[in-house]
Amino acid sequence: MAKSPEEALRRISATSGNVAIAIPDHTREINVSWALRALETWLKDANVTAVVVGLGLHRPLSKEEIIKLTGETSWRVINHNPDTCSLITTIRGVPIEINPVLAEADTIVTVGKIELHQYAGFSGGYKGTIIGCGGRQTIAALHHRDIVCDESVRVGRLSGNLFREIIDEAGLALSPTIALQQVGSIGWCAGDPALMTAFACEELASWENVEETYSCAIIRTPPSKQINFYQASRGATYLALSENPPLTDGAHIIIDASCTEGIGSGDGEKAFAEVMQRSAPHFDSLLTGTPPSGGGTQRAIMIAKLLQKYRLTVANCLNPAPLRSIGIEATSQTPEALASPKALVVDNPFARLPQLKRSFR
Repeated sequence: MAKSPEEALRRISATSGNVAIAIPDHTREINVSWALRALETWLKDANVTAVVVGLGLHRPLSKEEIIKLTGETSWRVINHNPDTCSLITTIRGVPIEINPVLAEADTIVTVGKIELHQYAGFSGGYKGTIIGCGGRQTIAALHHRDIVCDESVRVGRLSGNLFREIIDEAGLALSPTIALQQVGSIGWCAGDPALMTAFACEELASWENVEETYSCAIIRTPPSKQINFYQASRGATYLALSENPPLTDGAHIIIDASCTEGIGSGDGEKAFAEVMQRSAPHFDSLLTGTPPSGGGTQRAIMIAKLLQKYRLTVANCLNPAPLRSIGIEATSQTPEALASPKALVVDNPFARLPQLKRSFR
Protein backbone atom coordinates (compact mmCIF):
# COMPACT_ATOMS: atom_id res chain seq x y z
CA MET A 1 0.00 0.00 0.00
CA ALA A 2 1.43 3.37 -1.01
CA LYS A 3 1.09 6.48 1.15
CA SER A 4 0.53 8.80 -1.82
CA PRO A 5 -0.62 8.68 -5.45
CA GLU A 6 2.94 9.61 -6.50
CA GLU A 7 4.35 6.58 -4.70
CA ALA A 8 1.66 4.31 -6.13
CA LEU A 9 2.42 5.44 -9.68
CA ARG A 10 6.17 5.01 -9.25
CA ARG A 11 5.55 1.29 -8.76
CA ILE A 12 4.20 0.82 -12.30
CA SER A 13 5.52 1.73 -15.75
CA ALA A 14 4.44 5.07 -17.18
CA THR A 15 2.41 5.14 -20.36
CA SER A 16 2.48 7.30 -23.51
CA GLY A 17 0.27 7.97 -26.53
CA ASN A 18 -3.24 9.43 -26.28
CA VAL A 19 -4.54 9.10 -22.72
CA ALA A 20 -7.99 9.88 -21.33
CA ILE A 21 -8.52 10.26 -17.59
CA ALA A 22 -11.77 9.51 -15.78
CA ILE A 23 -12.34 11.09 -12.36
CA PRO A 24 -15.25 10.90 -9.90
CA ASP A 25 -17.49 13.88 -9.23
CA HIS A 26 -18.03 15.64 -5.90
CA THR A 27 -20.12 12.79 -4.43
CA ARG A 28 -16.97 10.86 -3.48
CA GLU A 29 -14.59 11.58 -0.61
CA ILE A 30 -11.34 11.58 -2.57
CA ASN A 31 -8.54 14.07 -3.16
CA VAL A 32 -8.87 14.29 -6.94
CA SER A 33 -6.54 17.28 -7.28
CA TRP A 34 -3.74 15.36 -5.55
CA ALA A 35 -4.22 12.43 -7.92
CA LEU A 36 -4.13 14.71 -10.97
CA ARG A 37 -0.93 16.41 -9.79
CA ALA A 38 0.70 13.01 -9.46
CA LEU A 39 -0.52 12.02 -12.92
CA GLU A 40 0.91 15.19 -14.49
CA THR A 41 4.41 13.93 -13.65
CA TRP A 42 3.71 10.30 -14.47
CA LEU A 43 2.13 11.15 -17.84
CA LYS A 44 4.79 13.66 -18.91
CA ASP A 45 5.42 11.73 -22.17
CA ALA A 46 1.72 11.23 -22.97
CA ASN A 47 -0.91 13.33 -24.70
CA VAL A 48 -3.83 13.69 -22.29
CA THR A 49 -6.83 14.33 -24.54
CA ALA A 50 -9.20 15.20 -21.66
CA VAL A 51 -10.12 14.63 -18.06
CA VAL A 52 -13.72 13.40 -17.94
CA VAL A 53 -15.78 13.95 -14.78
CA GLY A 54 -17.61 10.65 -14.32
CA LEU A 55 -21.10 11.83 -13.49
CA GLY A 56 -23.09 8.76 -14.38
CA LEU A 57 -26.54 10.35 -14.27
CA HIS A 58 -25.65 12.95 -11.63
CA ARG A 59 -25.93 16.65 -12.48
CA PRO A 60 -23.07 18.36 -14.38
CA LEU A 61 -20.58 20.30 -12.29
CA SER A 62 -20.27 24.05 -12.67
CA LYS A 63 -16.96 25.59 -13.72
CA GLU A 64 -16.35 26.62 -10.12
CA GLU A 65 -17.10 23.11 -8.84
CA ILE A 66 -14.71 21.59 -11.38
CA ILE A 67 -11.90 23.91 -10.30
CA LYS A 68 -12.57 23.05 -6.66
CA LEU A 69 -12.51 19.34 -7.52
CA THR A 70 -9.46 19.24 -9.79
CA GLY A 71 -7.40 22.23 -8.68
CA GLU A 72 -5.36 24.10 -11.25
CA THR A 73 -4.58 21.88 -14.24
CA SER A 74 -3.54 22.54 -17.82
CA TRP A 75 -5.58 19.58 -19.01
CA ARG A 76 -9.03 19.98 -20.56
CA VAL A 77 -11.71 18.95 -18.06
CA ILE A 78 -15.21 18.08 -19.29
CA ASN A 79 -18.43 16.82 -17.76
CA HIS A 80 -19.51 13.38 -18.93
CA ASN A 81 -22.66 13.29 -21.05
CA PRO A 82 -24.48 9.92 -20.90
CA ASP A 83 -26.36 10.73 -24.13
CA THR A 84 -23.31 11.11 -26.39
CA CYS A 85 -21.60 7.77 -25.90
CA SER A 86 -20.09 5.15 -28.19
CA LEU A 87 -21.34 1.56 -28.19
CA ILE A 88 -18.41 -0.77 -27.55
CA THR A 89 -19.97 -4.19 -27.06
CA THR A 90 -22.77 -6.06 -25.27
CA ILE A 91 -22.08 -8.08 -22.11
CA ARG A 92 -24.77 -10.50 -20.88
CA GLY A 93 -27.45 -8.42 -22.56
CA VAL A 94 -26.11 -5.11 -21.24
CA PRO A 95 -25.12 -2.65 -24.00
CA ILE A 96 -21.76 -1.14 -23.07
CA GLU A 97 -21.70 2.52 -24.11
CA ILE A 98 -18.78 4.69 -23.08
CA ASN A 99 -17.79 8.33 -23.29
CA PRO A 100 -16.22 8.86 -26.76
CA VAL A 101 -13.11 10.51 -25.27
CA LEU A 102 -12.39 7.27 -23.43
CA ALA A 103 -13.45 5.10 -26.37
CA GLU A 104 -10.92 6.80 -28.66
CA ALA A 105 -7.98 6.82 -26.23
CA ASP A 106 -4.97 4.51 -26.50
CA THR A 107 -4.95 4.21 -22.71
CA ILE A 108 -7.47 5.06 -20.01
CA VAL A 109 -6.59 6.12 -16.48
CA THR A 110 -9.43 5.83 -13.99
CA VAL A 111 -9.10 7.70 -10.71
CA GLY A 112 -11.36 6.52 -7.93
CA LYS A 113 -11.91 5.47 -4.35
CA ILE A 114 -12.36 1.90 -3.22
CA GLU A 115 -14.89 1.55 -0.44
CA LEU A 116 -18.08 -0.39 0.21
CA HIS A 117 -20.69 -0.23 -2.55
CA GLN A 118 -24.29 -1.42 -2.66
CA TYR A 119 -24.11 -3.30 -5.96
CA ALA A 120 -20.49 -3.65 -7.05
CA GLY A 121 -19.47 -4.91 -3.60
CA PHE A 122 -16.75 -2.29 -3.52
CA SER A 123 -16.49 0.87 -5.59
CA GLY A 124 -13.53 1.71 -7.78
CA GLY A 125 -11.81 -0.23 -10.53
CA TYR A 126 -13.71 -0.35 -13.81
CA LYS A 127 -16.81 1.15 -12.18
CA GLY A 128 -15.40 4.65 -12.73
CA THR A 129 -15.42 4.14 -16.49
CA ILE A 130 -18.29 1.75 -17.19
CA ILE A 131 -20.80 3.56 -14.97
CA GLY A 132 -19.24 6.93 -14.18
CA CYS A 133 -18.53 7.51 -17.88
CA GLY A 134 -21.14 5.11 -19.24
CA GLY A 135 -24.11 5.68 -21.50
CA ARG A 136 -27.67 6.11 -20.31
CA GLN A 137 -28.68 2.68 -21.65
CA THR A 138 -25.70 1.02 -19.98
CA ILE A 139 -26.51 2.56 -16.62
CA ALA A 140 -30.19 1.65 -16.91
CA ALA A 141 -29.51 -1.96 -17.92
CA LEU A 142 -26.89 -2.51 -15.22
CA HIS A 143 -29.25 -1.16 -12.58
CA HIS A 144 -32.29 -3.13 -13.73
CA ARG A 145 -34.19 -4.72 -10.86
CA ASP A 146 -33.28 -8.22 -12.04
CA ILE A 147 -29.58 -7.40 -11.58
CA VAL A 148 -29.55 -5.26 -8.44
CA CYS A 149 -31.88 -7.69 -6.66
CA ASP A 150 -29.90 -10.77 -7.70
CA GLU A 151 -28.86 -12.78 -4.63
CA SER A 152 -25.19 -12.48 -5.59
CA VAL A 153 -25.31 -8.66 -5.63
CA ARG A 154 -24.58 -7.39 -2.16
CA VAL A 155 -22.58 -4.70 -0.43
CA GLY A 156 -19.07 -5.92 0.36
CA ARG A 157 -19.15 -8.94 -1.98
CA LEU A 158 -16.79 -9.17 -4.96
CA SER A 159 -16.55 -12.87 -5.73
CA GLY A 160 -19.45 -14.17 -7.80
CA ASN A 161 -21.17 -10.76 -7.78
CA LEU A 162 -23.16 -10.48 -11.02
CA PHE A 163 -23.00 -6.67 -11.10
CA ARG A 164 -19.25 -6.60 -10.55
CA GLU A 165 -18.66 -9.40 -13.09
CA ILE A 166 -20.45 -7.46 -15.84
CA ILE A 167 -18.48 -4.29 -15.05
CA ASP A 168 -15.15 -6.10 -15.09
CA GLU A 169 -15.95 -7.97 -18.31
CA ALA A 170 -16.98 -4.69 -19.93
CA GLY A 171 -13.78 -3.03 -18.77
CA LEU A 172 -11.71 -5.60 -20.63
CA ALA A 173 -13.41 -4.52 -23.87
CA LEU A 174 -12.00 -0.99 -23.50
CA SER A 175 -8.52 0.26 -24.26
CA PRO A 176 -5.90 -0.79 -21.69
CA THR A 177 -6.91 0.78 -18.39
CA ILE A 178 -4.86 1.79 -15.38
CA ALA A 179 -6.57 2.43 -12.06
CA LEU A 180 -5.17 5.00 -9.63
CA GLN A 181 -7.22 4.37 -6.52
CA GLN A 182 -7.51 5.76 -3.04
CA VAL A 183 -8.07 2.79 -0.75
CA GLY A 184 -10.50 3.97 1.89
CA SER A 185 -8.50 6.34 4.06
CA ILE A 186 -5.43 4.11 4.39
CA GLY A 187 -3.47 4.78 1.19
CA TRP A 188 -3.23 4.50 -2.58
CA CYS A 189 -2.65 1.81 -5.18
CA ALA A 190 -2.21 1.78 -8.96
CA GLY A 191 -2.41 -0.92 -11.61
CA ASP A 192 -4.91 -3.28 -13.20
CA PRO A 193 -8.44 -2.14 -12.17
CA ALA A 194 -9.78 -5.57 -11.20
CA LEU A 195 -6.62 -6.54 -9.34
CA MET A 196 -6.52 -3.24 -7.46
CA THR A 197 -10.14 -3.67 -6.36
CA ALA A 198 -9.48 -7.20 -5.12
CA PHE A 199 -6.31 -6.02 -3.34
CA ALA A 200 -8.13 -3.18 -1.61
CA CYS A 201 -10.97 -5.47 -0.55
CA GLU A 202 -8.44 -7.51 1.41
CA GLU A 203 -6.70 -4.47 2.90
CA LEU A 204 -9.78 -2.59 4.10
CA ALA A 205 -11.25 -3.30 7.52
CA SER A 206 -14.81 -3.06 6.24
CA TRP A 207 -16.65 -5.00 8.94
CA GLU A 208 -17.18 -4.41 12.64
CA ASN A 209 -18.36 -7.45 14.59
CA VAL A 210 -21.04 -6.78 17.21
CA GLU A 211 -22.72 -9.18 19.59
CA GLU A 212 -26.24 -7.76 19.94
CA THR A 213 -29.07 -6.36 17.88
CA TYR A 214 -30.43 -2.82 18.09
CA SER A 215 -33.89 -1.33 17.72
CA CYS A 216 -32.46 1.99 16.52
CA ALA A 217 -29.46 3.06 14.44
CA ILE A 218 -28.05 6.49 13.62
CA ILE A 219 -26.27 6.69 10.27
CA ARG A 220 -23.68 9.45 10.03
CA THR A 221 -22.86 10.42 6.45
CA PRO A 222 -19.67 12.08 5.15
CA PRO A 223 -20.05 15.57 3.64
CA SER A 224 -20.04 14.34 0.04
CA LYS A 225 -23.03 12.08 0.76
CA GLN A 226 -25.04 14.71 2.63
CA ILE A 227 -25.54 16.68 -0.56
CA ASN A 228 -28.95 15.12 -1.28
CA PHE A 229 -31.26 12.35 -0.14
CA TYR A 230 -30.36 10.14 -3.11
CA GLN A 231 -26.77 10.00 -1.88
CA ALA A 232 -27.49 10.06 1.86
CA SER A 233 -29.94 7.16 1.66
CA ARG A 234 -27.13 4.87 0.54
CA GLY A 235 -25.74 4.66 4.07
CA ALA A 236 -29.06 3.38 5.40
CA THR A 237 -29.51 0.73 2.71
CA TYR A 238 -25.87 -0.37 3.00
CA LEU A 239 -26.56 -1.31 6.61
CA ALA A 240 -30.12 -2.58 6.20
CA LEU A 241 -29.38 -4.77 3.17
CA SER A 242 -25.97 -6.06 4.27
CA GLU A 243 -25.42 -9.74 4.95
CA ASN A 244 -26.13 -9.71 8.67
CA PRO A 245 -27.19 -6.30 10.02
CA PRO A 246 -27.41 -6.09 13.83
CA LEU A 247 -30.96 -4.74 13.72
CA THR A 248 -34.21 -6.02 15.13
CA ASP A 249 -37.23 -6.27 12.83
CA GLY A 250 -38.90 -2.87 12.74
CA ALA A 251 -35.75 -1.06 13.84
CA HIS A 252 -35.69 2.70 13.33
CA ILE A 253 -32.87 3.81 11.00
CA ILE A 254 -32.11 7.53 11.28
CA ILE A 255 -29.93 9.20 8.64
CA ASP A 256 -28.05 12.27 9.83
CA ALA A 257 -27.86 14.38 6.67
CA SER A 258 -28.60 18.00 5.80
CA CYS A 259 -29.61 17.19 2.18
CA THR A 260 -28.68 20.68 0.98
CA GLU A 261 -29.89 19.86 -2.56
CA GLY A 262 -33.06 18.14 -1.40
CA ILE A 263 -33.65 14.86 -3.22
CA GLY A 264 -31.08 15.70 -5.91
CA SER A 265 -31.19 17.43 -9.28
CA GLY A 266 -29.43 15.05 -11.70
CA ASP A 267 -31.34 12.88 -14.17
CA GLY A 268 -30.88 9.82 -11.98
CA GLU A 269 -32.13 11.63 -8.89
CA LYS A 270 -35.13 13.02 -10.79
CA ALA A 271 -36.08 9.54 -12.04
CA PHE A 272 -35.72 8.24 -8.48
CA ALA A 273 -37.94 10.99 -7.05
CA GLU A 274 -40.61 10.42 -9.69
CA VAL A 275 -40.80 6.69 -8.98
CA MET A 276 -40.86 7.24 -5.22
CA GLN A 277 -43.63 9.84 -5.46
CA ARG A 278 -45.68 7.66 -7.79
CA SER A 279 -45.31 4.62 -5.52
CA ALA A 280 -45.82 6.24 -2.11
CA PRO A 281 -46.89 5.04 0.36
CA HIS A 282 -47.02 1.48 -1.01
CA PHE A 283 -43.35 1.09 -1.95
CA ASP A 284 -43.69 -2.71 -2.01
CA SER A 285 -45.12 -2.31 -5.51
CA LEU A 286 -41.60 -1.47 -6.72
CA LEU A 287 -40.48 -5.01 -5.91
CA THR A 288 -43.10 -6.85 -7.96
CA GLY A 289 -44.76 -6.48 -11.34
CA THR A 290 -43.26 -4.27 -14.02
CA PRO A 291 -39.87 -2.95 -12.88
CA PRO A 292 -39.31 0.82 -12.85
CA SER A 293 -37.12 1.81 -15.78
CA GLY A 294 -34.12 4.08 -16.08
CA GLY A 295 -30.94 4.71 -14.15
CA GLY A 296 -31.62 6.11 -10.69
CA THR A 297 -34.78 4.11 -10.07
CA GLN A 298 -32.71 1.34 -8.48
CA ARG A 299 -32.31 3.58 -5.41
CA ALA A 300 -36.08 3.47 -4.97
CA ILE A 301 -35.96 -0.33 -5.14
CA MET A 302 -33.34 -0.42 -2.39
CA ILE A 303 -35.40 1.87 -0.17
CA ALA A 304 -38.48 -0.28 -0.79
CA LYS A 305 -36.50 -3.32 0.35
CA LEU A 306 -35.33 -1.46 3.46
CA LEU A 307 -38.87 -0.37 4.34
CA GLN A 308 -40.10 -3.96 4.23
CA LYS A 309 -38.35 -4.51 7.58
CA TYR A 310 -37.39 -1.14 9.03
CA ARG A 311 -38.53 2.44 9.60
CA LEU A 312 -36.52 5.24 7.96
CA THR A 313 -36.16 8.91 8.97
CA VAL A 314 -33.84 11.68 7.81
CA ALA A 315 -32.80 14.02 10.65
CA ASN A 316 -30.97 17.36 10.62
CA CYS A 317 -32.58 17.93 7.22
CA LEU A 318 -32.45 21.59 6.17
CA ASN A 319 -35.64 21.37 4.11
CA PRO A 320 -37.77 18.30 4.93
CA ALA A 321 -40.60 19.17 2.51
CA PRO A 322 -39.11 17.65 -0.71
CA LEU A 323 -38.37 14.39 1.09
CA ARG A 324 -41.82 14.24 2.62
CA SER A 325 -43.31 14.77 -0.86
CA ILE A 326 -41.92 11.39 -1.93
CA GLY A 327 -43.09 9.57 1.20
CA ILE A 328 -39.92 9.78 3.31
CA GLU A 329 -40.02 10.82 6.96
CA ALA A 330 -37.80 13.88 7.37
CA THR A 331 -37.26 16.44 10.11
CA SER A 332 -34.94 19.26 11.11
CA GLN A 333 -34.62 17.68 14.57
CA THR A 334 -31.34 16.08 15.57
CA PRO A 335 -30.92 12.30 15.38
CA GLU A 336 -30.40 12.18 19.14
CA ALA A 337 -33.82 13.75 19.69
CA LEU A 338 -35.42 10.89 17.75
CA ALA A 339 -33.23 7.95 18.74
CA SER A 340 -33.75 5.51 21.55
CA PRO A 341 -31.30 5.83 24.47
CA LYS A 342 -29.30 2.82 23.31
CA ALA A 343 -28.88 3.35 19.58
CA LEU A 344 -26.28 1.86 17.28
CA VAL A 345 -24.18 4.67 15.80
CA VAL A 346 -22.57 4.05 12.40
CA ASP A 347 -20.04 6.81 11.80
CA ASN A 348 -19.29 6.08 8.12
CA PRO A 349 -21.23 3.22 6.51
CA PHE A 350 -19.15 3.54 3.33
CA ALA A 351 -15.99 2.66 5.21
CA ARG A 352 -17.13 0.23 7.91
CA LEU A 353 -20.36 -1.62 8.61
CA PRO A 354 -21.37 -3.40 11.83
CA GLN A 355 -22.34 -7.04 11.41
CA LEU A 356 -23.51 -9.70 13.83
CA LYS A 357 -20.76 -11.93 12.50
CA ARG A 358 -18.18 -11.87 9.74
CA SER A 359 -20.08 -14.06 7.31
CA PHE A 360 -18.50 -12.88 4.04
CA ARG A 361 -15.75 -10.75 2.59
